[in-house]
Amino acid sequence: MSNQVGLILSFIFLSFFLLLSGEVITYQQISVKSMSYLNDMALYIQNYGYDEIEIEKLASYSYFDKVEINIIENDDYYITYRIVGYKEYEYATRFLNYGFDDIVCNLNVTRKEF
Repeated sequence: MSNQVGLILSFIFLSFFLLLSGEVITYQQISVKSMSYLNDMALYIQNYGYDEIEIEKLASYSYFDKVEINIIENDDYYITYRIVGYKEYEYATRFLNYGFDDIVCNLNVTRKEF
């Protein structure tokens, strides 16, 4: 009888471990995808400058739930763009939502304006 109880407990812990591992892997995949899309936006701004209408047409812009672009003017015609993207994380299992928050990515891009 004790072997059966031990076997049941080990299956419970194994299933909990697999659920938690899958949740962590999913969270990491979405984090990497969000950072990649933010890099695309930063490269676009660095190459072509900041045009709000053109940036909103990008697929990487529509991926995020909210995007903030702050402009900081520096000396000698340099402009720093601070890009922040917010992505809401969808939980696969509701009882594991204790440690995961929404995904926030930050990037700074400096560009010389002529």
